[in-house]
Amino acid sequence: MTVKVLDPTSEVIREPVASPARLQTLDGSSIGLLDISKPRGNVF
Repeated sequence: MTVKVLDPTSEVIREPVASPARLQTLDGSSIGLLDISKPRGNVF
């Protein structure tokens, strides 16, 4: 009997996109910090 193991964490390959222009200053901007403490959270 053959056992097939599947990885549910699919690696989707996407075309690269250009980053938006950097802000000259952060005045008036809000900053948020995100901590992903789930398995494979260190990928992002």
